[in-house]
Amino acid sequence: MRKRLWSCLSLLAVLCLTLAPIGCTALPDVTPFATSSREFASAVKVAGKQVREDLQSEPSLAQHASTFATSWDERNRAMNGMIQYSESLVAIVQATKDARTQAKALGDKLEVLAGAAGIVNPAAGAGVAVGIDVASFVYGQIALVRGAASLEEAMTRAQPVVDKIAEIITQDAPNLRMLVGAVRIKREQNLNSDGWEEVSSFLAGVNTRRTELRNKGLQALSPAERSELAELDRLAAPAERANEKFEALDQANQEKARATLELIEAVRSGVAKWSAAHRSVADALRERQPVSVESLIDAAVEIRDLGNRIKELRRK
Repeated sequence: MRKRLWSCLSLLAVLCLTLAPIGCTALPDVTPFATSSREFASAVKVAGKQVREDLQSEPSLAQHASTFATSWDERNRAMNGMIQYSESLVAIVQATKDARTQAKALGDKLEVLAGAAGIVNPAAGAGVAVGIDVASFVYGQIALVRGAASLEEAMTRAQPVVDKIAEIITQDAPNLRMLVGAVRIKREQNLNSDGWEEVSSFLAGVNTRRTELRNKGLQALSPAERSELAELDRLAAPAERANEKFEALDQANQEKARATLELIEAVRSGVAKWSAAHRSVADALRERQPVSVESLIDAAVEIRDLGNRIKELRRK
């Protein structure tokens, strides 16, 4: 009997060594996914706050600021959903419950994430923020996640949902880019209203006449023309200083626009990287390998840097 028991134990040991990548090793730590998700979401929130405060600092841009805030608040809600989902995933992986219970829990958290992104279950009878086809696909896939036989299978089934949610979170990027363009035009109009257009027009006339006189050569100028040139130089000096200030403001406005456009694109790309990181988690769980989140961390750093850049430009 004892000999038979030892034989069974030996066979089990061999199987575990042979099938270790499949099921006899512990699931990998997915905490890095949750940590990087939180860092990414925080960077998005802070950078958006910098843009909003910049727009709110100019009364003439109040409507633009409101439109931007509404759009970014939707992003922030989705970011919060991403944080909750990623942290719940850590708890699900660490739980000692059976595989089907883990799969159901994952489906439940995925539904919360979908709701945070504005995708409402059509079966609830409420309106949806996205097309009915998209919502039906998402919630149909979530049902498959809940019915998975293992956590690994549930994660694989969850990926199309995560990809779709990532797409929806940043689907308003074209509208935000148009808003940035409208802000750029409005700021130029404000500078013109403050006198830039008048100063530029005055300098253009003065410089045209000064060029005509100087092209004659100083020796060829009559006393009256020399007196006129001296007067033009005197008049041009304060106008040139004023024009330099206007041009500096315009340059800062252009840099703000570029930085904001880069931010919009960085967030769009970053959300796609979050989806890719989720796929990495699914692969890591299946293959019992460490989770790779480097690209998501890089995205968070880029977004935070852009937010700081916009803040610096606002101080100019």
